[in-house]
Amino acid sequence: MRKILFQLFLLVLAAAGAGCAVKPEEAAPPEAVLDRESFYAVFDRKFTPEEARRASVTGDIAGRRIPFRLPESNTLDLKELCGKFTPVKDAAVISFTVTSKDGGVCRLGLAADNWHTCCLDGKVLVTTEPGGEAPGTPTYLKRGTDVRLKKGKNRFFVHTRPGRTSWVFSCGLLPDLDNWPQDPADRLTLFENAFPRQDAMLGPFVTHVSADRAAVCFEYSRNIAASLHYRESGAGTEEKILALPPVYGRIPRKKLFSP
Repeated sequence: MRKILFQLFLLVLAAAGAGCAVKPEEAAPPEAVLDRESFYAVFDRKFTPEEARRASVTGDIAGRRIPFRLPESNTLDLKELCGKFTPVKDAAVISFTVTSKDGGVCRLGLAADNWHTCCLDGKVLVTTEPGGEAPGTPTYLKRGTDVRLKKGKNRFFVHTRPGRTSWVFSCGLLPDLDNWPQDPADRLTLFENAFPRQDAMLGPFVTHVSADRAAVCFEYSRNIAASLHYRESGAGTEEKILALPPVYGRIPRKKLFSP
């Protein structure tokens, strides 16, 4: 089987989301907390990703802070926060903290319309410069980055520039998907907190990734129909669509679908 590159993991009619399965030692430690009240943005067209990196060393960024609470949806419209913007040319640095009781590795999900560069302690953790974000609505569930936290508060700085029509920022911690609680009630509580307002849908997640195969897993509480969109290496932008038969009820954790 030729190598498969997933362009869109799943399109779900009832609800949608995507994430990344991680090894237990790479997963967000239970004591890692994203401080929703710690967010603020500084808007300045002159900002570059280097300003975010420098700020992650000093712990501060010059300019007028606009504090905000990250919504439960983990997504914020920066256009509404700043009032107006000039597509592509404007810029902002967003700062927030993740608190860890004892330190450890967490998996941070970030996305922005259309560029972002995330820095911590003088290091660039992830950047979408210069190519920009993948097509579609930005959501932190699409991509995770492993981050080593120190004990206590860890302040992140993210440089972002808007797209041509919108400026959306999405941020969140991804849970450990390989250590799901065995009790269904505990599992539902865990993922309702991690993925709010998804009608109790868990996933979809991509796991068991190899050179020519990957497994897609999702669980939901109402009837849905889904299709998998993907493209093969060397096929350019040509998509293949694999329609899944309608399934009713919940898909067990171990029932994985492999294209």
